[in-house]
Amino acid sequence: MPHTTSLLAGTKEKIIEGARELFFRNGMKSITMDDIASHLGISKKTIYHAFPDKDSLVSALIQRDIKTNQKEFEEIFLNASNLVDEVFLIMKKMTEVFSNCNPVMYYDLQKFYPETWKIFTEFKEKFILGHVERSI
Repeated sequence: MPHTTSLLAGTKEKIIEGARELFFRNGMKSITMDDIASHLGISKKTIYHAFPDKDSLVSALIQRDIKTNQKEFEEIFLNASNLVDEVFLIMKKMTEVFSNCNPVMYYDLQKFYPETWKIFTEFKEKFILGHVERSI
């Protein structure tokens, strides 16, 4: 029988992914925990067992996406044949990331989740832009 911690981790991942789908389509402010529970076919109590509030869910989602994007960008940095190729691949990846998201989500993130917005902008500025500046 799976360990309780791994069950909770799986549940958290399912909740994060479901919330991501809704947030990226509609923005964050308009989506409630009820909407997420309904979308996933689980109880709101299950969500609150995994995340004490919407802020912590938003933070977990953004931090997970940052880790994923960081790995993808590191692959680009390692595998680009030259600086022009690297910049082109970074631009392609950034277009892919931002085209799958309703711009309202970034507005909501900045306005209603300032601590998480700060983490997001630090990743963007320090990790991505910092690497490009060092490469140049």
